[in-house]
Amino acid sequence: NHGPYKVEKLDAESFADTIEEMIAIYDWEIAQVQLNLLGSHDTPRFLSMVGGDASALRLATLCQMTLPGAPCVYYGDELGMTGGYDPECRGAMPWGDIEARKGATWQTIKDLIRIRKENPALRRGRYKTLSAKDDIVIYERTLDDKRALVVLNAGTQSFKTTLPANGLSKVVYGDPNRLTLDRDDITVSVPARDGLILT
Repeated sequence: NHGPYKVEKLDAESFADTIEEMIAIYDWEIAQVQLNLLGSHDTPRFLSMVGGDASALRLATLCQMTLPGAPCVYYGDELGMTGGYDPECRGAMPWGDIEARKGATWQTIKDLIRIRKENPALRRGRYKTLSAKDDIVIYERTLDDKRALVVLNAGTQSFKTTLPANGLSKVVYGDPNRLTLDRDDITVSVPARDGLILT
């Protein structure tokens, strides 16, 4: 229960199906430029919607920055701003308190923006769900010979899986020690409430 806000909980399969449906609604050229928001001046702030769970915001941002479309960060989300329905969601930017508010969420969002800029497959690549079960979603973005693999673990337990490498060899988001390369396969270990991006 997240207070007065209705947040629908989806398992991994329903979540992946919803993403696939959203992408398929429009021609691919349009899907690539759709504005992807986690919050705006018309909605309660994301952190308020999830009961202050900063790991939910970081996971959602990881997803947002790796899906087709143009991601948009609503001002102050990176600093943990909260607020309910309008006008609470339009609170003033805490200019005098910014340095003190920079923490794990700010760093995560900054890193994910950089990773998206550095990897064309995350900006323009085709999207495909590879696996969706329980609390784990795995998808890839491909552009010509470039590939990025995203693993999201929304669960409360760490997760380990082995996948065909298909050219993947580097962790660009997450702990590099969580990847093991063995000939044609990779094994990844993803902590609870976290994710990885591999290229």
